[in-house]
Amino acid sequence: MISSNKKLIIGLILLIMAGTIVYAIYSDHEYVIENHVSFSLHNDDEIKHEVLVEIFDSTNTSVFKETYIVAPGDEIYPARLKKEEGAYRIEVTLDNNTNNTYIGDLYSEYHDYIHITGVSDQPFMVETAE
Repeated sequence: MISSNKKLIIGLILLIMAGTIVYAIYSDHEYVIENHVSFSLHNDDEIKHEVLVEIFDSTNTSVFKETYIVAPGDEIYPARLKKEEGAYRIEVTLDNNTNNTYIGDLYSEYHDYIHITGVSDQPFMVETAE
């Protein structure tokens, strides 16, 4: 009888340890995801576009700058940028025309979907998701 009680206690201890390890891994994973800045580009227009994306931190320092050629119907998902948690500013310029620039906030815990609309008075539509 004593040996079966010991087995039960050892089993419970192992179960608690396994749960603790799984929790620690999951918690660390959530922290890593939140410390990334991400966006994607979607060309809903019928022609290709050159898109310049620049991201600035809270001190107005450029931390990312890349130009993309986006064909009609293309979706571009750049790699997540490992950055400090917090707010950033994103500037997206269409076809090297500063009159067609989207400026908005980008937060490390969200993903921005930037749609190129092809409409001259509103060339971008932006959706944000967690």
